[in-house]
Amino acid sequence: MLINFPKRLKFSKENPITDFYKKCIFQINNTTYVDNIQVIAFTVNPKDYKKLCNILKKHIKKNYPILNSIKIKFEVDMFMLDLGPRVNKKIQEGTVLVNEEELYANFKK
Repeated sequence: MLINFPKRLKFSKENPITDFYKKCIFQINNTTYVDNIQVIAFTVNPKDYKKLCNILKKHIKKNYPILNSIKIKFEVDMFMLDLGPRVNKKIQEGTVLVNEEELYANFKK
């Protein structure tokens, strides 16, 4: 299922990646409950992935001003490696591909 890339991601108080997933889930089934989703179900364009990285960098700079640029880059890379969406060049810019079969794959009853 293709959905629009979320606009106006919050980064001052809440983690922008969490806000990204909440807004994507809201487009799919009108809820913001993200506790059991699998992040591997989301695929974005490399340019959109870079946008997410930049917003996350702003979030880390704001909340941890003592970190230097190398540590901030490391934190962003590790966070995106762990909780970031997949990247595929075939996805159009400004859209997110959501695989609904993998969305709650490990939590089906």
